[in-house]
Amino acid sequence: MDTETNNPKTAALVANGTISNFEKIGSHVRSFPYVVAVDGGICNCQQMDVTPNIIIGDLDSAPPELLQQYSDVPQKLFPANKDKTDLELAIEEAASQGMERIVIFGALERRMDHSVYNLHLLRRHPGLLSIESEYETLFVIDHTMEVPCQQGQTISLIPLGGSVQGVTTKGLKWELNHATFNRDFMSISNICLSNSFLVEVQSGDILCCLCK
Repeated sequence: MDTETNNPKTAALVANGTISNFEKIGSHVRSFPYVVAVDGGICNCQQMDVTPNIIIGDLDSAPPELLQQYSDVPQKLFPANKDKTDLELAIEEAASQGMERIVIFGALERRMDHSVYNLHLLRRHPGLLSIESEYETLFVIDHTMEVPCQQGQTISLIPLGGSVQGVTTKGLKWELNHATFNRDFMSISNICLSNSFLVEVQSGDILCCLCK
C-alpha cells in the first residue's frame, strides 16, 4: 500500500508501541504533513525528533515533564474511563480532518491483546488505515486491490474475521484461484513476482502483511 506522504490528506499516528529503529521510522514520520501523537506515543515522537500537530488521549502514559516539553502542541484530552482506546479516538480525529490515508506507527506492542486489537481496527477502515513497522506494512483487503511491491518481496494473506470467500491473486509465486480462507487455510510467505500484485476478495476481508 502506497502511503503517498506528499498527499496533504495523509496522516501519521504515532502510538506507544514498540519502535526499534527510531532513525528509520522517524525519517518516514517526518515526511507526513499531519502527525498525531497518541497518548504515550509522545515518547516515541521525542525519540524520533518529531513534533506532532496534536496530542490525543487520556495521557495516562505520557510523562508530565514530556508534555511540558511539548507545551506548544495542542492537546485533545479524554477521560481515563471510556469505551474507546486512545488509538481509536486518534483515528476518529484524523478522519474528521478529512484524511484519506492514515498510517499507524508503534501499533504493535509488548502486550499481545493490544496488538491483536489494533490489527482488528484495520478491519473497520479498509482502504483508510495501515500499520507500519520497520519490518512490514499491514492492511486489510475487502475487495479487489492492486498492491505495489518489489520483486521477491514476501507477502502473507491471513483471515482475521472468519471465512473469506473467493480469494484470487495475480502476480504471486503461488497463485490462488477462488480460494476459501479460514482457520485451516491461509497464504503464508508467498513471493511477489514483479512490482505489483492483485488480490480479489469476493466476500469477507483478509489481512495483508507485506514484509519489507
